[in-house]
Amino acid sequence: MRLARRALLGTPLAATALAQEPGLRALAEARGLVIGNMVTRGQLRDHPALQPLLRRDAALITPGLELKWDTLRPDPESFNFAPAEEVAAFTLAGGMDLRGHTLVWHEALPRWFDPAAMPAPQLRATLERHIRTVAGHFQGRIASWDVVNEPIGENGLRDGPHSDPDLIRQAFLWAREADPGARLVINDYDLELGDRRQDGRRTAMLRLLERLLRAGAPVGALGIQAHLAPRSAPFDAARLARFLRDVAGMGLAIEVTELDIVDRLLPADIAARDAEGAAMAADFLRVALDQPAVRMLVLWGLSDVQAWQQDSAFARRRDGLPSRSHPLDREMAKKPLWHAIAGALRA
Repeated sequence: MRLARRALLGTPLAATALAQEPGLRALAEARGLVIGNMVTRGQLRDHPALQPLLRRDAALITPGLELKWDTLRPDPESFNFAPAEEVAAFTLAGGMDLRGHTLVWHEALPRWFDPAAMPAPQLRATLERHIRTVAGHFQGRIASWDVVNEPIGENGLRDGPHSDPDLIRQAFLWAREADPGARLVINDYDLELGDRRQDGRRTAMLRLLERLLRAGAPVGALGIQAHLAPRSAPFDAARLARFLRDVAGMGLAIEVTELDIVDRLLPADIAARDAEGAAMAADFLRVALDQPAVRMLVLWGLSDVQAWQQDSAFARRRDGLPSRSHPLDREMAKKPLWHAIAGALRA
C-alpha cells in the first residue's frame, strides 16, 4: 500500500488531491474542537519534516519536557525558560496556542528538590514560588495549564505531599492569581478503560474533584490522558460515558490531553497492530467527542519518531520492536490511527 501510495504521488492530479485533503486541525475546527499535539524542542530540531505536519494537524502545542521542573529549575534559585520559549516561538509562528504541562507533578523533579524530605512550610513556599513564577512568566499565553498532574494512586490519592488535597487546592489558587485567563486542569491517566482497577481510579478522581470544588479551588477542567493500551483492559463505552457525564455535571470542561496507543501487548504484525490500536482509538473518541464538555483533544506525539514508549520500562514492547503509537509512522506517512482520528472528527 505504501509503494502504491508513493507511485500515486508522482501524478499531478494525485498530488493536488493530497494537498487539498484537510488536516486534523481543519477537521477539528469545523466542529468547534481544539486539537493539539505534544512536541519537544529536541524533536523540532532533529525532525524538521515534522514541523509543517504539526501546523497541518494541530492548533495547539504542549511542550513535552520544557515546562517540567527538571528542565525549568537547574537549581533552587534559577528558572531556565529558554527551552520552553523556543517551543513557544514555533507555536506562535504557526498560529497555534500553547498548553502548559505541568506545574505540580511527583516525577521529573530536579535532584535538589525532594518534597518528601522538606519540612511542610518549606515545601509550601517552594511550590508557591514555582507556580507563581512559571505561570506568571507565561501569563496570557497559555490556553490551559495542568496545574496538578497524576494525583491519583492505586488506592485513592497518591502517597506524598503532592497529593495533599489542601496543597492541591492552594496550587490552583496560586495558578489562578498568576494567570487569570488560563483554564486550570487536574490531569491523570487510566481513566478510560473498563476494568475494576480503572473504576477505582475514576471514583477516586470524582471524590477529589468534589472535595476541591467544595473548598473553592478554581478547577476548570479534568484532563484525561488517554494513553490507550489495547488488551490491558476492555473498552466499555457505557462506563466511560457515565464518567464523562459525572465530570460534566460538576460544571467542568474535559480535555483529552495525551492521546496515543500503548501497543506493548499487540501482535508484531504491523497491519494487525495498527488496526487494533486504531479501532480502540475510534471507540474511545466516539464516546468522548459525543460529550459536549470535551473541548480539547491533544495527541501525545504526531509521528512515531516521537514514541516515548521506547524509553519506558513499563510501556515498551517486550519483543524489542519499535512501538507504533502515533498517527504518522517514522516516515511521516498516515497510519490507520490518523484516519481513525479524522473519521471521529468528521462524525
